Amino acid sequence: MKIEYQLAGSSGKSSFEALRHTHFLLAPNTPHPFLTLGDYFGLLSDFILSCKTEIESQFTRHCGNQINFDCFDLVQIISQKHGALYHVAKVIFKHETRSFPISLCTALGKERCLHLAKEYRTTFYLNRKFEFQYLPEVYTFREIPLSRGGNKEIIAVMMAQWLEGYHEWHITYDDSDGQTQNVLIWDVDSHDRIAEEQISYQLFLKIAKILTLYYDTQTFEQILSWHNSAGDFVINASNEGVKVKLTTVREYGQLVSYPEDPSFNPIIPLVYFFLDLSLRIRLDKLQGTGVPVLADEKYLMPVIHGFFNGLNIIRKTGRDLPITSDHLLELLRSFSEDEIRKIMIRLLETYEDPSELELIKRCLNIHIRQLKGAIENIEL
Repeated sequence: MKIEYQLAGSSGKSSFEALRHTHFLLAPNTPHPFLTLGDYFGLLSDFILSCKTEIESQFTRHCGNQINFDCFDLVQIISQKHGALYHVAKVIFKHETRSFPISLCTALGKERCLHLAKEYRTTFYLNRKFEFQYLPEVYTFREIPLSRGGNKEIIAVMMAQWLEGYHEWHITYDDSDGQTQNVLIWDVDSHDRIAEEQISYQLFLKIAKILTLYYDTQTFEQILSWHNSAGDFVINASNEGVKVKLTTVREYGQLVSYPEDPSFNPIIPLVYFFLDLSLRIRLDKLQGTGVPVLADEKYLMPVIHGFFNGLNIIRKTGRDLPITSDHLLELLRSFSEDEIRKIMIRLLETYEDPSELELIKRCLNIHIRQLKGAIENIEL
């Protein structure tokens, strides 16, 4: 069995060899004090070899035939992304004409390892709580103590399903006028491209639908701490349509602390969920790494449609809802801008990024006015 190390978007092995002894990046432009890129790839290789049984099992599930790990012809480890918290690699196992990709997500340092462990547990839990398939399967998680020349580091690795054909996306502005917003789809295997308007519409609709489907109508729990700027939602746009998935779940719980009183009105958390969704889904960073930006007003309509589509699916699957879609829309239309503002101001407590908060405070009145208009004009 042969193992190859590669960097995404590079010419392959030669690029890795040239950078083998350079410092590993903890985050973009932040080198690790002692680990090298070669150490990182060696760690991933050791992790893979320690997970032979799990990999054999997943290959059988996905490819339909059993295999002994040592029979793989080639294993390619491709470093895909160095984020602020985690590092993502794609690993491709090849046997004859078949190939099977997995994702390895790596965290360094005690705090980041704790976060990754929580994401593993939460994603694992939601994949069993709900029958939807909008989250990746997570296979295993391990913490690995590492020592180099007297220096020590704690590293955690999560092995999960690789979302083949899905790409990160971000808001950008049209080069021709610098004002028209578009969705830029990142594609390291081909080339970055601007999404057509209908694709962008479906993207926002399906993000809203997915988040609504994972809303628990009994406990008022929901997916929390998701960020478009972190690339949490990915898109697969092809001739077969638009597919969207969520790459991970950092937290699952109530948006704010609701009373446990049985007489508490369950419509309130649903309204809070919707209002928070309408704003949070518009937040991104320009082209993924730039300044915080608010997505254009044109994306509000698909968000509202996605929310109500999700509610309709919830109802059809037999889960209880405290109000019909028509009555909920009527209720939302009855709110004044001031009433919406009072709720939104309370929800600002759930935002932690100072740069996002600054943008929200600047644009909140604009968002509320635009949301109010969209609610008035929406047709279910």
